[in-house]
Amino acid sequence: RERERDTHLSSQMTTRKTTTRTLAMVFFSIFVIPFLLLSGSVASSKSSVHEHHRHRQQKATTAAARKTTTREKSIDVSLVSSLFPATSRALETAEAISTCCGEEKFWQFVRVWRNQNALNGKRCQRFIESAMRRAVGGPPEKEEEKENAREETMMTSAVKMSVGLRQFAPRLKMFQTLKDEAVEEVVRDDLKKEDVKTACCFATVGARGRYATDVASLRTEVSEARKEEAEVERSEEENDARRKPRYSYLVPTEFDHAYPTGKESDIMEGNEVEEKAKKERLPMVYLYAATGSQCFLDMHEFLAEKIDEEEVRYVLRPVFEKSCLNDEKAVKQCTAYGAFNYDGDTKNEKEDKDDELLRVPGFGVELAIKNMEYKAVDDQITAKDDEEGGDDGNEEIVLGFNFKTLRERLAEKGGEDAQEKLDGFKKQLEMEEKSIKGDMFEPLPKWKIANLGLLATQKIVSANDPLSMLRDVTQNFPSLMNKMANTMRVQKKTRDEVKENQRAVPPSSVIMSLNGQPMELDTVDAFAITDRVISELRDAERVRTIGLGEKAAAETLHLRPKGVRTKEPPKIDVTFSPVEFSYDFEKDKQYEKWSKSYSKFLKAMMESQGQGGLPPIRRNLINIVAIVNLGTAEGMEIVNVLERYRKMNIPVRYAILAIGNDDKTQLFEDDDYMGDGFGEEIPDDSLPDTQTYSNLVAKCAHYILAKYGAKPMRAFAIDIIEGREQLAAGDYFSPPVMAPPKWEDARSSFIQIARAIEVSNALGKGNEKSVSVTDRKEVMERVVKELNDVLDKMEDDEDEDENKKYSADALKAKRAIESRGLESNSVLINGVYYDSETSRRTLGASLSRAMGHLIGSVVQNLQQAIHTKQLKEDMDAYAFVNKGAAKKLRPEIQDESAFPPTFLPEIPHLFYISKTWIEGGAQNEAKPVSIWVVANPDCALGKAHLSEAMKFLRSSYDEPENGEGQDASDDGRESVAKQTRFFFVNPQMSDSAKPTLVARAVVAATQLTSAREHIPTLVLELLKDGDGDKDFIDRAVRASGVKADEFRKLFRNEETIDNLLKLQRTINAKHLGNTRRAFVVNGRLLDPVVLNTEFDASDLHVVAEADLEKRSNDARKIVERDAQEKTDPKGVTTNVPFRIISARIAALSHFIAKRYEQAASRGVVESLEFLSTNRTAFTLGKDDAQGNVSMVEIEVILDPLSKEAQRIAPVLKVLKDSLGNHASLKVIMNPVEKLSDVPLSSYFRYCAQDLTDWSKSPKVVFEAGSLPQSKTLTAHLDHPEPWMVTTKKAKYDLDNLILENVKEDTVFAEYSLESLLVTGHAFDGGNPRNPPRGTQVVLQKKWFMEDIHEQKEIKDNTIAGTIIMANLGYFQLPASPGRFALALKEGRSRDVYEMVSTDLINIDDRTNTFSSGRTDPSKFRAEITVASWSGKRVEMKLRKRAGFEMADVLSEDDDENDENKRGLGSKISSLFGGKNKKKKQVQLDENGLETIHIFSVATGHLYERFLKIMMASVRRHTKNPLKFWFIKNWLSPSFKDFLPHFAKKYNVEYELITYKWPTWLHKQTEKQRIIWAYKILFLDVIFPLSLEKVVFVDADQIVRGDMNELWNIDLQGAPYGYTPMCDNNKEMEGFRFWKQGFWKTHLRGKPYHISALYVVDLKRFRELAAGDQLRGMYDQLSKDPGSLANLDQDLPNFAQHQVPIFSLPMPWLWCESWCGNETKAAAKTIDLCNNPLTKEPKLVGAARIVSEWTELDNEVRAYTSEVEKSGLLGNTKPPHDEL
Repeated sequence: RERERDTHLSSQMTTRKTTTRTLAMVFFSIFVIPFLLLSGSVASSKSSVHEHHRHRQQKATTAAARKTTTREKSIDVSLVSSLFPATSRALETAEAISTCCGEEKFWQFVRVWRNQNALNGKRCQRFIESAMRRAVGGPPEKEEEKENAREETMMTSAVKMSVGLRQFAPRLKMFQTLKDEAVEEVVRDDLKKEDVKTACCFATVGARGRYATDVASLRTEVSEARKEEAEVERSEEENDARRKPRYSYLVPTEFDHAYPTGKESDIMEGNEVEEKAKKERLPMVYLYAATGSQCFLDMHEFLAEKIDEEEVRYVLRPVFEKSCLNDEKAVKQCTAYGAFNYDGDTKNEKEDKDDELLRVPGFGVELAIKNMEYKAVDDQITAKDDEEGGDDGNEEIVLGFNFKTLRERLAEKGGEDAQEKLDGFKKQLEMEEKSIKGDMFEPLPKWKIANLGLLATQKIVSANDPLSMLRDVTQNFPSLMNKMANTMRVQKKTRDEVKENQRAVPPSSVIMSLNGQPMELDTVDAFAITDRVISELRDAERVRTIGLGEKAAAETLHLRPKGVRTKEPPKIDVTFSPVEFSYDFEKDKQYEKWSKSYSKFLKAMMESQGQGGLPPIRRNLINIVAIVNLGTAEGMEIVNVLERYRKMNIPVRYAILAIGNDDKTQLFEDDDYMGDGFGEEIPDDSLPDTQTYSNLVAKCAHYILAKYGAKPMRAFAIDIIEGREQLAAGDYFSPPVMAPPKWEDARSSFIQIARAIEVSNALGKGNEKSVSVTDRKEVMERVVKELNDVLDKMEDDEDEDENKKYSADALKAKRAIESRGLESNSVLINGVYYDSETSRRTLGASLSRAMGHLIGSVVQNLQQAIHTKQLKEDMDAYAFVNKGAAKKLRPEIQDESAFPPTFLPEIPHLFYISKTWIEGGAQNEAKPVSIWVVANPDCALGKAHLSEAMKFLRSSYDEPENGEGQDASDDGRESVAKQTRFFFVNPQMSDSAKPTLVARAVVAATQLTSAREHIPTLVLELLKDGDGDKDFIDRAVRASGVKADEFRKLFRNEETIDNLLKLQRTINAKHLGNTRRAFVVNGRLLDPVVLNTEFDASDLHVVAEADLEKRSNDARKIVERDAQEKTDPKGVTTNVPFRIISARIAALSHFIAKRYEQAASRGVVESLEFLSTNRTAFTLGKDDAQGNVSMVEIEVILDPLSKEAQRIAPVLKVLKDSLGNHASLKVIMNPVEKLSDVPLSSYFRYCAQDLTDWSKSPKVVFEAGSLPQSKTLTAHLDHPEPWMVTTKKAKYDLDNLILENVKEDTVFAEYSLESLLVTGHAFDGGNPRNPPRGTQVVLQKKWFMEDIHEQKEIKDNTIAGTIIMANLGYFQLPASPGRFALALKEGRSRDVYEMVSTDLINIDDRTNTFSSGRTDPSKFRAEITVASWSGKRVEMKLRKRAGFEMADVLSEDDDENDENKRGLGSKISSLFGGKNKKKKQVQLDENGLETIHIFSVATGHLYERFLKIMMASVRRHTKNPLKFWFIKNWLSPSFKDFLPHFAKKYNVEYELITYKWPTWLHKQTEKQRIIWAYKILFLDVIFPLSLEKVVFVDADQIVRGDMNELWNIDLQGAPYGYTPMCDNNKEMEGFRFWKQGFWKTHLRGKPYHISALYVVDLKRFRELAAGDQLRGMYDQLSKDPGSLANLDQDLPNFAQHQVPIFSLPMPWLWCESWCGNETKAAAKTIDLCNNPLTKEPKLVGAARIVSEWTELDNEVRAYTSEVEKSGLLGNTKPPHDEL
């Protein structure tokens, strides 16, 4: 019916539209056209050309009548950085080259730049890009360069993209701050300081404060510094002092550009060149200059000469000073281009300093259609616009007809009838226009809304340019949805594919990965993704240095990490003997009706959502091996649980491995047993003295298993478990209490089970009934006698070998278990190992009780494998689950979560090429595993270490005997040992020490060219006990089988052996960190000392196998494929030697390991190949037909109608446009199949559309016609998380923007970037679960104490401070680009805590000059450098100082002067005023009155108008000094400009504050709810730490009482006080939701409070960690869209059982909506609450409800008008504005 009604209405509307258009055209034909023609005849004397032109104009006007051409408005939004002026494009390009391509290409760019000819500034972009291409690498000029050409093009693309985004501008600002600090430190003369600071070039020379500003002074200073260095070299004491730098500029940064020395091919980092300068006693020169300026060219040339002469070391820190604009060379060579927004046309200074600021791209603007249920538009603004603007004629243009012009022409001709007809025509067109405009936003019926997600998917995927369509749909959806809903139909195949994919991926979920590594869609931006792209390119370059090509590099980058630091325990192969399952789902008849389909199993799991257990499947999909001690309660309960699964037909099969315990004391640790005492020996009279119960039961079990099979053994185990005596009945909550097992019972069970089988076998199966009773009895007696004899021999197997055979099976099983590192009472679930101890520690439950949970974890992995098509229908389940399992459990090797692997810094692959590597297996093939054996053969530990390596290697040549030595799960694969090779490194001897004979013999053995398979045997013989004489060596040679002559020749060549030993020492010193004993497996270091364990040959098998599985097999495929594609210049395939392939595999595997290590913290996103993509996805730039591959591969799953899609679509478009086919993109739509509401009600634009034209100023543009003109829009800036942004310029109300009320064609708005955030997480090293909440951290501007040797404290050094939250230990601090100190604040924080470590650098460790008895400052400060748009993220570990282990940083209970201890009243006093202060001194004015602090928030001109009235009303009734605090995020520029004048007029203070929403806290997307959240969520951190109390007053409130009275109310220990909701306006009873349902139950009699006014005791609030509790509750509740409808009000009311509220007296807040008029007279504040009954507009209600409101309004309006007319607004900056 609803559809029929909509169709009917649509038909009527279409008919009406057609009729209107027809009338319009008729009127136009019979009236307007003749009139226009008549008017045109007046000008008949005009030329025919003019007549033709007029005719064309008439035709255009006729066409315009068919569409809406009313002049519509556009919006332009820009963002400037208030942190620093615009930077040089040339210097940005140089930094981009350095980051993307390395320091060698950076200095190549400097050389290219230096040699360029002068060029006109207008062509600077082309000039800079040309130099960049020449430095980085342009199109190939030679045939052999073709292979590298495409990647170099990729590099240039990335550089261009980063420069277009101004990616490296913050780094240049950081260099600028370093220069300013250096000038402050070395220039003592204040008169010279400013000149030096603004000099185009500046250099510091040496370590004693020398400096130069030109080449002449540089020559002098270098000469003097050389003399000083010579003096230092003669004085060790001074030399020691020199190692402790006094100046901050001497401390290198990671971004410094160290000029390469002539004798070194390596490009050194800044810290390396600093250390080298110290070692060589050479002066360090830090040059701050702009490449291309004349002074730079002169100074650089001089320094380059001095470096060649070994007289200096030189580091460049690029800086462009404004004075460089006067350098003709810098201007003509384009170095000046972009700096201070210099455009090449003029070098004059900008008239306004703001014009020099950097205009930043990389932000988005959202314009949301605002809910106008309650009118929130300031009518005075509209009225003012009408008064000022008057009639501009816009309202006279209707559908292209200018009725103003028509009226004027008709007036000239006369005729009232014509005017009436014209008015009628206008009305008809107005109705048509209204109809056309209304269609776009006409509410859709629910059934049409439901399909919008699917329709959007179809529209995007079917487009010619799907990425652009994705961007357009997401950014303009409100204007498109009606047309989509009315003109498109959902295709069944699209719906089916969405449903299919959503079996694997939840609806509307979003996932993004770049080369397999995840990116968070809620934080991703153009800068972040560019950083990641650059990182990938650098990785690609590292792969190329190994000798591999572009395709190999791309394949490497696309690898998905395997086993990256997961918490899942290791996986062990379960196919070893004697594992045997007692039942088989695939073969047993009882399961033949079960389905074999994996997909059906998956579907059943999805439908049940994990409820109701596992669905049946006739596959051995879940296999459990239970290794149990059946003499313990835990062991028996494990079997009991598994047997219950079997009886319940749960598709889990299990095998039992019983293991005994030689300890005769039976310890029963569970509550299942009742003995003489907990943990005491349980006596068993039937047990032989020499045996234990568990050992005997294990022998019985394995005897049955070996002789009768797994099924009888399972029956035996179940029988002894269930046969125990029940001591106490169980109930719903606990199992029954069972007596401990007895050997006599187990013996009886053994005989009963074995007898039945033996008798049946003796009599013949099926013939039992035909045998006489006598015969049967004889057989049974004989069998029982034999079985008793077996048991007797089991009991007495210590003395006679004959008896031991009955225990052999149990012993063999025990050894098999122990050799694999497994323990009793553990399980292998599909090979994944869990033991009882770990289960208790990590899960808090015994293994038997945690079994269901553990199985569930394994099942989740199976579900994913089925989803992703890794497990296909034709695959064997048991083989699949055992794939990749290790032969042995070795946590130190396999458990990378508990034992994070150590990988050495990457080692050049040339070190892997040596001919002295010893290969396992065949000698003429590549080996994917390269192992360095670091051992000294002259010591016992070294010999044992080397011996184990040789044993492992020798196993690769030995033939397997009786199946031993061959891996059961290899399935034809090479054995691991055959895929390895070894290199010996002797770490001990120095150059002067003479090597022993054994050491020399081992080195000689590695050089053998023939019979190399005998080398392991030779080395083992050499390492046997002996004195190492020559006879001993000869015996070893003879025993090994090597050619004696060849070996003797090698052994006698001392020079070669000495060179090899020297090489080994070099490798150990340079790459292994002088390790004494270790194995290095493809770069992974296994140090027995560090890991506190020794490694044997079987461990090498484990580590090599793990490396193959995770890395080396992939590396091998890539390297071998690359080798096959290598060709010479003639195109002929070249043969790459096997040892080079092995070297490349080792180096690549090492690189992959380091890359995976970086990915460990991010996680891994599996390939999306398993999803169906025919109808719901598009792919761009995938590998082309010529075999070229994309270096960057991006995969995205997103809901096309989500906020994330709005943000990410334009970023992807920028990336794809910039990188072209060098980046491939796959986007899979994941819409909600059935929507209940419109998902997007906002428009969006992103600022980064065109990065190729540097002359264009970056801005967001909403084009004319793209936005609804009559809707109320609210603007929200979407920017990178680390940015703090506020509005800077805006004429119109950006919170209530109605375009049809705007006079101009374009609305301009400008925002300002005010700071970059330093964020981090701190944790207590002694108690990681309890973050150091309340600890204060500060950011210090002077990061390095200049006067540290004199121990002077630097005052006014702190630029920001905050406290550490309990929520994840989070903190944030605002900063700008530069170098700072992150420090614990003086006082209580330093008293209790000290820094243990950060991911930064502890600063004062470098100086360490504090005298004894003074606190070592390195415990409290660390260096931090902010040099990117991403700010800085920090991980900080603290620990409590000695004596404060139990102290709380927020409390002080210490003794004071040996008097009474301070109580609660004095807690945290030192937090704000220093140590040992009982009470903070209150600052009073001259009248003895305390300052009252009032906090409020406002957005939009209307609420700013209310805010002024509120402030004036407070001032009118309060005598105390007042200070207002406003969150500046949403204040308009005009209001912020007006505040200083208002403060002066009304004698108040004010301060603007802000706090960035933490990324981990659940976000709000609606602007109003964000504002509500700021009222309550950040009270503890948004104010300065010194502020102890604040009163919140809503902006739309009028104060009638003295705020001093409220200020001094005793909150009785509560952190805040609110006024309860009124209850006496009976008309509103139905709206009092807190009196019913959830709220009535939850409040439990407590009042529900209103949030329009409240008092906060910030001191108490912080002490109780109330902010942390509120944020924790909010984070949970806000994820439910039905919770926290009134966020700022609901949250504190919900939390009042944990965070108490003091109820303020009712007169402190009166609101007409809820309170009766009888209490209005006593009201001390009146709040203009929204009335849900009448929905009366605020302004109407204000004048009616509050008698004095109009007077106050007129007063502040008059003063506002006065200030505006004075012309002062826009020129005054708020004096109290803080970061």
